[in-house]
Amino acid sequence: MNAKRCLFLGLVCWLAGCGSLLDESDRTGPPNWTRDSDPTTVDTQDTGTESDTSATMDTEDTEDTDPPLPVDTDTGEPPSYSEVPSGLGISSICAEWTFDGTATGWTLSAGLSVASQQNPGSTRFDAGDDPYLWRNARVDLDRCSLVDVVMKVTGAESTWEIFWERETDGAFAADRRRDFQLFSDEGLHRYVFDVSGHSDWNGTSSRIRIDPRWGAGTVELVSIRLMEPEPAFPPLLDLSRVTWLHTNVSGWPVTANLSTVRFSSTEICLDHDKTSTWTAVTIEPDVDVNANPWAFIWSPDVSSYGGQWYGATWEWMRPGNTCKGSYAVAGDHIKQGPYHPTSGWRASTGEVFYFMVSGLARSWERNQEERSDPVRTTWP
Repeated sequence: MNAKRCLFLGLVCWLAGCGSLLDESDRTGPPNWTRDSDPTTVDTQDTGTESDTSATMDTEDTEDTDPPLPVDTDTGEPPSYSEVPSGLGISSICAEWTFDGTATGWTLSAGLSVASQQNPGSTRFDAGDDPYLWRNARVDLDRCSLVDVVMKVTGAESTWEIFWERETDGAFAADRRRDFQLFSDEGLHRYVFDVSGHSDWNGTSSRIRIDPRWGAGTVELVSIRLMEPEPAFPPLLDLSRVTWLHTNVSGWPVTANLSTVRFSSTEICLDHDKTSTWTAVTIEPDVDVNANPWAFIWSPDVSSYGGQWYGATWEWMRPGNTCKGSYAVAGDHIKQGPYHPTSGWRASTGEVFYFMVSGLARSWERNQEERSDPVRTTWP
């Protein structure tokens, strides 16, 4: 377009009262948690409750009707929402789908159907046998490794799963999935996990599948997001900002060296140098203990990008012993809300913790009021 024609069109638009030449639909504001629009997918048609008739987890896909992803006109890349506050472990939002009474463009298995009664700002589903939902989703998996799901689930204790199919795959597969433990307290929770540790989380995705639970119950979905992490997700631990579920030991001097946190198939071992030094205390007949292991758990906020570190003991350690059953890193051993015995919470593969050891701090018993530094560890 030459300069004279540009000037002419601008004059005509001004005389006609066009206002801004940028259509409002082209504007992208900072992401928020109540936005109804989907910034990264343009297919918003509810595809109903199509069932997967395959005996495997493959769902035959018809022609991909999703138009190309919107792009930044300057970079040619999908939009990156840099307005996410720094320091929370999240760099940008790569893809986001919000729910408000329908399936919102997701295809449902025969085991999942939209419930008759709905709540504003979410979609309630009735779950039966093998409930899941999937959709076309073209996302750079090398960059966008955080999976963020806000949902409420009822029914028996269960896990939820994410499956992904890449452009080079052609089908979902059992070895391209990650399982995460669900809270079973029937509350609304936000689950955020980094799946970059999976050897097949790479390339460009073509479809994403969410299995929100196993078996019968209800599922209420608020949002599903894929996000780019900051160098550290969850954010680094600051003991002064921890919510302590047992004794606050942040002021206890660091005298112990926690050299290694290691795992076997059934145990977690916190190798520290005070196991034979701290004084033993009898807490039950023939039960002498001298240390407590700690887990610091990142709990994402439901209504913001942030979260909260919780610090809790989960066992007792005997003199000379640094290993405990890994099953004990769970709500039924922490026994304090939100990780109480009926919460259903337990550690999930890929979840990042800090572990620490201290003198006795779980109850009223005391010996040396000393501790180690926390050690950052990823659950295997």
